[in-house]
Amino acid sequence: MLPLPSRAALLPAASLALCSSPLAADGRICVVTRRSGTFVLDAKPEFRQLARRQLASDSSDLNASPAVCGGRIYPRSDERLCCAGAAKS
Repeated sequence: MLPLPSRAALLPAASLALCSSPLAADGRICVVTRRSGTFVLDAKPEFRQLARRQLASDSSDLNASPAVCGGRIYPRSDERLCCAGAAKS
């Protein structure tokens, strides 16, 4: 089991309100925050942020652990259910 980085190491400049359990899949850790977006981290002992995703036009609060199905991730907010991931060919 890999230790998760501290909040301070994760995003020193962002105000975090974590709203779900981290999700580990495919060598990555997905951390969902209430209003600062979703952060994708490398699932290795040393900290490495791979991506940050946030919908600019969405002011709703994410408030649950995301679901994963068929290679896609489904985060839920207080207003909608979103889908992220590659379309199947």
